[in-house]
Amino acid sequence: MQHRARTRTAHLLALSLAFVVASPLLAVAQDAGVSTGFVLPGDRIGIRTWTAEEMDGQYDVDELGDVILPRLGRVTVGGLTSSQVRHHLQTSYDEFLRGTTVEVRVLRRVGVGGEVNLPSLYWIDSTISLRDAIAMAGGVSPLGNPKRVLLLRSTERIAVDLESEVSNEPTALLSGDQIMVPLKSWLSRNTPLVVSTGASMMAVLAGILLAR
Repeated sequence: MQHRARTRTAHLLALSLAFVVASPLLAVAQDAGVSTGFVLPGDRIGIRTWTAEEMDGQYDVDELGDVILPRLGRVTVGGLTSSQVRHHLQTSYDEFLRGTTVEVRVLRRVGVGGEVNLPSLYWIDSTISLRDAIAMAGGVSPLGNPKRVLLLRSTERIAVDLESEVSNEPTALLSGDQIMVPLKSWLSRNTPLVVSTGASMMAVLAGILLAR
């Protein structure tokens, strides 16, 4: 148990440090009023071409909304949708490689911590939901409370009940988001113990009453 606690503490410290770094980027994007459907600083662009594997890879979007790409150098992608980025790169690469096809994926950096089986930082597709992100982290642990999940986003704290029939999840996740699954209450975690203890006490009390 101590080793498990130390491991989770290390994960939480790593997540906290990562989001201290990422939060200014997210604040800039939010202050600018940029929609979550667009590429933001802190995101990562995955590129795949069919005729030039040396150009394939994943490239980080810096605080200015730029990426550094092979042959093209610095390219501004911040504020564009993934389809706009693909069209722009398709046109740019046509100067070097006629007829090539470019595929683009926008990846968000999201931390999943607390009572999940595999707490860590994850690079997820921009279409992934909060529930999907938790599933990537191995799901809620037996000690986790799925009814009080927290999404920490800059200065916001968004409560999410994974068991509710009415979804209150955000429409999209952003780079810098932190998903935290809390512990169940002591009573919920120790229900069998409480029930067995109560039953034992009732049996003792009944024995005392019958002996009178």
